[in-house]
Amino acid sequence: MKAGAEPIELQIQVEPRAAGATRFAIASAEACCEGLFSILESQARAERIDVGALVSGCATWVAGERLYDMFRSLGCEYGMSFQCVERLSLGSTPAGNAYALARLRLPASAIRDSRYWLHPGLLDAALQASVALGFDADGGQPETQDLEPSLPFSVDRIDVHAPCPEQMWVRVRVATERGATVQKLDFDLVDDEGRVCVAIRGASSRPVAGEEPLPAPLVPLIPAWDAVPAPAFESKQLNACGMVIAGGEPGQRADLLHRFPGSRQISFADDASVASIARVLGAAGEPATSSGSEDSARARRIAACFSAFGFIKRCWNWEYEAAHSP
Repeated sequence: MKAGAEPIELQIQVEPRAAGATRFAIASAEACCEGLFSILESQARAERIDVGALVSGCATWVAGERLYDMFRSLGCEYGMSFQCVERLSLGSTPAGNAYALARLRLPASAIRDSRYWLHPGLLDAALQASVALGFDADGGQPETQDLEPSLPFSVDRIDVHAPCPEQMWVRVRVATERGATVQKLDFDLVDDEGRVCVAIRGASSRPVAGEEPLPAPLVPLIPAWDAVPAPAFESKQLNACGMVIAGGEPGQRADLLHRFPGSRQISFADDASVASIARVLGAAGEPATSSGSEDSARARRIAACFSAFGFIKRCWNWEYEAAHSP
């Protein structure tokens, strides 16, 4: 689902299903998100994780600022409310199993609402922390050209055990076997006492590369008139073919009449029709040619251009009158 300049209308459908489950669907023109949710049984106790052991398994930490610099280099600019990663690292258990660990903190600028059991900023930051799975053991980050922007696509299960505090940890582990076609990840959002507040299982993403790019923004253009100097023709060349002056400011017409004494001046009313303009141009006559001078050949070529131009204008006039005649 892509939101452009115009609002998008979404429909939310909720249907009861067997065993106390409820199906939900959020859709616009096509299905965008669907799944099942149910209320956890009271005896479904949340797992507890030894946060100290997780921190001990991390050798080198990367500041959150470096993470968001990397995202910017990929063209992803997060707002302040979604920059919740303070630091992150790649850790390893005594058995050699790798995991990503990140410290999350809700920024002061983020909106607080007691109805948020899982704040959108913390949820997105947990997903962001999965980048650490690509770090080296010494905290080295992958090269930007080796990274591929991706977006969440599906999830197998989300268990919400308790509201998320403003400061917490997230552990990210690979949930699928090596070489699997689709890599899935497990996320555990944990408070400082090690209680799992939210457990996300089987989350997968898909790259955004290959999707149709967004259209380029429209560039507004305005007409502009640039004054340029008159062409450096010699007066005798233009006088030889009969110059006609139309339009312009009084000062401009006076200057042209001074430079080209043999020229003729015509004028049109502001509301002149095409037919009346054609009559005025016809009354001005065809350009005259001269002979016997050293520039006669060139003058004839210029005169021929004027004649061709006049012929084209008359054709346009005929076509216009034919299209608009009753």
